[in-house]
Amino acid sequence: AIYHGGDIYLLDDVLSAVDAQVASWIIQNAILGPLMNQKTRILCTHNPQVFSFF
Repeated sequence: AIYHGGDIYLLDDVLSAVDAQVASWIIQNAILGPLMNQKTRILCTHNPQVFSFF
């Protein structure tokens, strides 16, 4: 979805099936990475640790 080039991304619990290390990589390199600059990101999650990245 990131390569699609949209302006708004709704990410619904995309980290639920991965461990903490992979989730950290996804957040740092994909969700907060350079391809998502100037994009609106709405992240729904059950993991409160995710919010430490924002």
